[in-house]
Amino acid sequence: MVSLTVIQVTNDFGLKDERAIARNRLLLEKEYANPTNSGYTYVGANGDKFPLTPVMLNEWSRAMVSRAFLLHPRAFSDNSFSD
Repeated sequence: MVSLTVIQVTNDFGLKDERAIARNRLLLEKEYANPTNSGYTYVGANGDKFPLTPVMLNEWSRAMVSRAFLLHPRAFSDNSFSD
């Protein structure tokens, strides 16, 4: 006789956060979709192009929701390391 064990996987995100992640992923896909193919490209302020993989889009959308990735406004200021 074979018995099956059901393993419940839990994570740090609730259902509300998962919906926000999915919504952000769709917004990123719309914003950075290539018009000529099915890929995604981020164009930086200086014109540099960076191809985006599906994994990158997933991580980016999770970072947009996660409280751990919120940056302090001074994080990128010129004198942030002068203390």
